Amino acid sequence: MKKCALVLVSALLVLSACSTVSSMVPGVSLPSVPGVAPLAGMVDLRDGEVLCAMGANPYELDFHNARIVTPPSAATRNQAEVVFVSDGRKEWVNHVIPSRKAVKADMAVGKVLFVPHWSKMDKNVSSDDYRKTPWELARVTSTEELFKDVVEVGGVKYLIQNVRAPLQEP
Repeated sequence: MKKCALVLVSALLVLSACSTVSSMVPGVSLPSVPGVAPLAGMVDLRDGEVLCAMGANPYELDFHNARIVTPPSAATRNQAEVVFVSDGRKEWVNHVIPSRKAVKADMAVGKVLFVPHWSKMDKNVSSDDYRKTPWELARVTSTEELFKDVVEVGGVKYLIQNVRAPLQEP
């Protein structure tokens, strides 16, 4: 019974985290669970916020949290106009990648994750730091310390709570 409850709570957490990007990204439809809110103290992006970057190779770019003003389309050459959360600046970007909080099930060597530029092992990240820091894409390089909720991404150790899983291939 306890295992069943734990699985249900974990599933609800994942669905709750996924719902943060569904409202503003065209073509992304995520399930929502009525009455389920993120856990108190859990930092995350807000509804409608996505990670965006300008440039050619997404693995060499810094991604920033933004809200979409104009979705990508054929008329905009697949670029999206966004407003960045950190400074309110408006810009056209090439890459708009929806993401969610990562969970242990996302941790596999070679898997692509978003990692933050701020303290990688900080257990008490503020909502401001989480939402306004630059992010980058990197691959999981080790899961040896997964039992400690630590994953190595791009050769650097991160707490799982501080990484994000992209919802589409970059």
